Amino acid sequence: MKTEGLFYAGRCFIELGSLRKASRFLESLLRNTPDYPDAMFYLGSTYGSLGRTSDACYYLGRYYLIRGDYKNAVVQLEKAMESTTDPQKKN
Repeated sequence: MKTEGLFYAGRCFIELGSLRKASRFLESLLRNTPDYPDAMFYLGSTYGSLGRTSDACYYLGRYYLIRGDYKNAVVQLEKAMESTTDPQKKN
C-alpha cells in the first residue's frame, strides 16, 4: 500500500476505535517514510490512548521538532527518554 493509503487507513481505524489496527498502519508508513509528520502525530496520539506513554511522547516529540515547535518537542522527548528502555529513542 502506498504512503497516503497507509495514512488514511490508519486515520479511518482511529475513527472506528480500532487503535491497534491504526497503529499498525501508521507504523508501517513510518518504516517506509520516517519523516511523515502527520503520521507521527496520529501514531503518538494513538499510543497515548493505548497507554504506551513513552512511545507516545517519542512520536509527538518528533512531530513537534519537525514542525519547529521546539518547546513542546523538548518536553515530549524528555518524557520519552525518562521512561524508555529503547536505546535508539535515547539518541
